Amino acid sequence: MALRRASAFAFVTSIALFHQPSLAAEPIPVSPSAKAPLTLSESLVGQDREQYEAGKLAFQSTNYAGALIFFEAVYRRVHDPRLLWNMAACNKALARYARMQDVLRLYIAEGKDVISETERDQAKAAIVAVDALVVRARVQSNVDGSDVYVDDDRIGRTPLTEPLRLDVGEHRVRAMKEGYVDFIERVSVGSQRVMTLNIKMIAKPLLPAHLVVLAGPEQTIAIDGRTVGTGQWDGTVSPTRHRVLVTGKGMNSYANDVSLRPGEEQKLYVKLERRSNLATWLWIAGSVALAGGVATTVYFATRSTGPGTVQTKDPDKSGITWPGGPVVMPSFPIPMSGPTSSE
Repeated sequence: MALRRASAFAFVTSIALFHQPSLAAEPIPVSPSAKAPLTLSESLVGQDREQYEAGKLAFQSTNYAGALIFFEAVYRRVHDPRLLWNMAACNKALARYARMQDVLRLYIAEGKDVISETERDQAKAAIVAVDALVVRARVQSNVDGSDVYVDDDRIGRTPLTEPLRLDVGEHRVRAMKEGYVDFIERVSVGSQRVMTLNIKMIAKPLLPAHLVVLAGPEQTIAIDGRTVGTGQWDGTVSPTRHRVLVTGKGMNSYANDVSLRPGEEQKLYVKLERRSNLATWLWIAGSVALAGGVATTVYFATRSTGPGTVQTKDPDKSGITWPGGPVVMPSFPIPMSGPTSSE
């Protein structure tokens, strides 16, 4: 008798599915005047029939994983629900009880116009029979958006609203998210019907950034309000935004924010110019005030351009003729939050 017609009693009591020689269903008896339906093997042609027969041979040789590969390949092409029964048999033999239940539910849904009431009842009985071997696992995670895998099969992304269905036995649970260390844990599922799986994600340490500030002799360099050197400074900083201040006696100060990304290296060339004691010129007609000599030249160089990286050239100076002689227009290089003075 075909495996698909194995008695519900044998299936439920021994949990030993489909040990008969043939996996295909025998045709349902019909009256002599009616045309007998084709068996599954008869309905397949070419490569589909070859792979189906290879799957039966693999199953009979206890190569259940190989048989499942053949049956799934044929099913993807022909979508005959009778193949789902054979796929459920392979999953049962591989102790994949949760997957077997899923396949049998699909078998009932897709085969409503093909399978008999008896076969439908057998499938329902099989689902109930192995339910004691399936454990519900609630997943709790401290980080949303983590992809969860069980035995390398992707289950979903946290937060998971529905509990996982795990077969009794040992499983490898893995959770992944960019910027976090992979969570990997082996879970032993026993007799409990419901369990809780705690996934704790740990953020990866960020690579430090490298900042070099080159200024003139005797000029003081401060990073985030802390003096770090004179003339030049070369060091590692956290990959974030930092305040750079360069001061010198009698010079216009430079102050600006520099943003760096993880692993980025950036060089900052700062050239301070002397403060001028010239009086401020006021152009009343145009309402423009010009402070003579207020200028700071800044050059950036970076290996990995990122947010906050600005590269400037040596600014040109243009002159305007005023009564009493030429006046030099001040330069305002970028980036610059405004000149400050220091003694």
